[in-house]
Amino acid sequence: MLRVLDRGEFCRIGGRTLVRTDVRVIAATHIDLESLVDAEMWCYLRWVAIEGEPANCLASRGRHCVEKCVDRR
Repeated sequence: MLRVLDRGEFCRIGGRTLVRTDVRVIAATHIDLESLVDAEMWCYLRWVAIEGEPANCLASRGRHCVEKCVDRR
């Protein structure tokens, strides 16, 4: 995978020719990746940190708002 990200090429299993590609990887996690990824790989990553509430917190907040709207009627 490092070769694909670095050089934009790979060789198929059993193949003899290089295949050129342009790849973008999009991922999401709640784990601090910088502490887990070694320095050699980290330099190949371009990332944007987007911090927010976990999905289950958003769902409970939405239920709360709906209940308040219903109570007002």
